[in-house]
Amino acid sequence: MGNQYLISDYPLIVLPALAVAIGLNRAIVLQQVHYLLGKLEGKSIEGKRWIFMPEQEWAKQFPFWSANTIRNTVKSLVTDVLHDQLRKGRSTSSQKETQETR
Repeated sequence: MGNQYLISDYPLIVLPALAVAIGLNRAIVLQQVHYLLGKLEGKSIEGKRWIFMPEQEWAKQFPFWSANTIRNTVKSLVTDVLHDQLRKGRSTSSQKETQETR
């Protein structure tokens, strides 16, 4: 292993605690999305920033993974975010219903 494998390119940074909590692949993708959003990339929709990237662009971000690995990892993160939003929506509507019946 020579110098060509040491950091001369941008590094991918992953917190071990995050990788333990959600899995290594998901932690890598989530950290990269956080990095991209920090660079103000993406599109703002209803006050939240979103990253829209074709599969070819994701492949450039993660050249060491297959297209299936990238697709499955992104899909699982998006699914979890949607589930969290639905849970929050249900929780908020339950709280409103409880307050209205009082």
